[in-house]
Amino acid sequence: MSETRKLAAILVADVVGYSRLAESDEEGTLARLRELRSDLIDPIEDTGHGRAVAELPTWTLALVRLGSLALWGQA
Repeated sequence: MSETRKLAAILVADVVGYSRLAESDEEGTLARLRELRSDLIDPIEDTGHGRAVAELPTWTLALVRLGSLALWGQA
């Protein structure tokens, strides 16, 4: 029986200084986080090249197909 393997990368995005940023401007910080997710994580999911497997407001863990990551970087 043949075994199929797929290469993947793990993407971890963390917000350094979130508490400080939220303390000074909570609404602005959350709006910026939504914007960054929309620009960086959503395109990976929308094209089927990966998916977020765990999320909190301050970090995201995503699984990305490795071959697709190179193509995504070229887009």
